[in-house]
Amino acid sequence: THIAGTSALEGIIMAELRYPNSRVGSRAEIDQGLKSYMLGVYNYMGLGIGVAAIIVLASFTVPAIGAVTRALSFPAMIGLLALGWFGPRMMFNGSIAKAQGIFWAYVATWGIGISPIVGRYLGIDPSMVMSAFLTASITFGVMSFWGYTTKKDLSGMANTVTMIMLGLIVAALVNLVVSIFTGVTGTAIIISMLISGAFV
Repeated sequence: THIAGTSALEGIIMAELRYPNSRVGSRAEIDQGLKSYMLGVYNYMGLGIGVAAIIVLASFTVPAIGAVTRALSFPAMIGLLALGWFGPRMMFNGSIAKAQGIFWAYVATWGIGISPIVGRYLGIDPSMVMSAFLTASITFGVMSFWGYTTKKDLSGMANTVTMIMLGLIVAALVNLVVSIFTGVTGTAIIISMLISGAFV
């Protein structure tokens, strides 16, 4: 999902870029362009998280919105998969307005989809929610810093990472089913922690 979200951000920012010619600029121009690009990524990421958080907060404070988000949470999760898969392709082939529309639909779908999940875990243990957000923030920051300083292109790893993610999803589902039918044991908790670490 993080990868899909970053691709969505790239779609908007790339749609906004204009190249007057194919001349390769100086090192200073390239560095300035990279800084502008990264600033755009962080701006869109921050705004997107803010809008999703507002939707989640509204679902707790306004009963009517809460009822809607609960009713739409499962379709929203399916929508997230669809937007995560097809959204970037549509963004790169369309206009800025189309890219913006897809991105904000993706953000709103996230807000609707996670509202009931956040509510459930806040009721169980609020620290779990904080841990999830902190893990995501640190991962995003570390990966951004690594990419910015090493200048390595990781796009070639996409197919490998996709296969690993599918394997982890299967492992997580199997562990969930086993835990449900056999009860939560110390071994199940350790396996769950290992799977979570692998996802990160």
